[in-house]
Amino acid sequence: MLGFTKKAPATQATYENFSLQSMGGVQVKVDDRWGVRLGLFGDFHFSNAFIVPANPGLDVMNANLALSYHF
Repeated sequence: MLGFTKKAPATQATYENFSLQSMGGVQVKVDDRWGVRLGLFGDFHFSNAFIVPANPGLDVMNANLALSYHF
């Protein structure tokens, strides 16, 4: 759950919103210290779950690429 000082993402929304993020992917080990991560089929959802009559939500599909270092 997220809280804001202004109504987000629109003036008809609420100060409190819910967020859900999910993603599937793969991590490949390059050597003992380094790895590469590829996230595919990601979904980010942001809305107020119809707490008020207006529910200006946001749904975004995404992917990411990361370089990871293992201590």
